[in-house]
Amino acid sequence: MDENGVQSYYQSNGIKATEEGYYFSNNNGQIIHLDKNGKSAKGYTVVDGNKQFFDNNGYQLKDVVKVIKGHRKYFEQGSGNEAISKYFEYNGNWYYADKNGNFVRGYKVIDGIHVFFYNNGVQAKDKFVVNKNKTLSYYGGQFSSLQTGKFVVNGVNYVANKKGEIIAKNKTIKTDGATYFLDSKSKVKNV
Repeated sequence: MDENGVQSYYQSNGIKATEEGYYFSNNNGQIIHLDKNGKSAKGYTVVDGNKQFFDNNGYQLKDVVKVIKGHRKYFEQGSGNEAISKYFEYNGNWYYADKNGNFVRGYKVIDGIHVFFYNNGVQAKDKFVVNKNKTLSYYGGQFSSLQTGKFVVNGVNYVANKKGEIIAKNKTIKTDGATYFLDSKSKVKNV
C-alpha cells in the first residue's frame, strides 16, 4: 500500500499488475480486481455490469452478507456478484433479494407465488405464521407457498380461506415448539 492508502498488486514474477481485471492473491487465496489505472477496487464496485464488493484491503467478498446503507445484501459464492431479483441459500436458509439487491421481508408475491419472509429475511418454509390481523397462515409445500383450501400438516387436517387464513374455531395448534390458540373468530390468542 502506498502513502496515499492505494493498494497495488504485484504478480508472482514481481511485476506490478497494470491491466484492468481480476487477480488471484497468492498470499491468502483471495481475489482482487484492478481498475484501468492499476489500482485495487474497494467498496461497492460494478464489474462487467455486476455489482460486487471489495473490502478495505481490496479483497472481493464472496458468500457473504453485508449491510450497506442499512440494507442487507448477499454476494454470491462463486462470482461474488450481488444477488439481485433472485432466491439464494445462505447458511441453510433461503432468502430473496429484490431488484435493488435488498433482502425482502414480510408477505410477498414472487413469480405468482405467495410467500413469507421473517424480519431477518429468512423465508418461512413449512411454518405457521401469525398475520398482522392475528389470524394464522401456513407456508409449505413444494415452493413454501401460502396454503389455501384444505391441506395437511404433520397428519392434521386444516382449512384456510382464499387469503390463507386458517379457519379453526376454539382450537389449539402445537407445532415447532410454539402453541397457538385460535378463538371463536379464528384469531390467535396468547401468542
